[in-house]
Amino acid sequence: MIVKDPRFITPAWNTIIWRYMTLEKFLDIMLGDHIYFTNTSNMTDKNECEIPKRNQKQFFIQNDEEAIIQWCDFHNRKKSSFINCWIMNRFESYAQWKIYLGGAKNGVAIKTNIKNLITAVNKTRIQSEEKIFAGKVKYSDYIKADICIEELITTKNHFYAYENEFRLIILREPEFEQDLNENKLKTVNGIYVNVDPLVLIDEIYVSPFGGSYFRKILESTIKEISPKLTSRIKKSEIKDS
Repeated sequence: MIVKDPRFITPAWNTIIWRYMTLEKFLDIMLGDHIYFTNTSNMTDKNECEIPKRNQKQFFIQNDEEAIIQWCDFHNRKKSSFINCWIMNRFESYAQWKIYLGGAKNGVAIKTNIKNLITAVNKTRIQSEEKIFAGKVKYSDYIKADICIEELITTKNHFYAYENEFRLIILREPEFEQDLNENKLKTVNGIYVNVDPLVLIDEIYVSPFGGSYFRKILESTIKEISPKLTSRIKKSEIKDS
């Protein structure tokens, strides 16, 4: 379940958040009743969950064995950490449509708020299950606090500040297995976490680039999968052809 933790900054629960996606990814949520957590080592930003360059000199100032061990531990923890990302924004974003559809015309955006997201996850999980943390991302090329996995996973370079990102986070302890008489880190690409779509979704925005035919297909599909969500389908206010 999602738990509060002082190591992470959680915005107000009524904060509006968005997730832009292709139709395939949206149907994966609807048909599977789950959301996907990506392994941080698979993110397109290769600096994701890495020690910022401005901290590296300070980190290795003594160039001792302990620092090297700690560096390796961060690397292993990066490959054992998983995130599900949302955009904090009061309004629909033209730029986010372009970025997340990757040139495609058809897609959707889920509009919700932090309370709905947390409730949708917790409703399907029990107390004894794996903990999920929630926190907003800070944008900086330097970490002032102690370097730890919690700081690394919620700090991104200022180049990405336009994202205004909020994350759900799973931190697992690295696991190793014997491979050719050597310890090899066990890794998985991602994790599915169950959610209740009816609780999660406030509104479903249709891509402004898809046209009326795509909207009809989307409405028909949602009516078949989850009829109660058909009234939450909204036409994008962006007019762009």
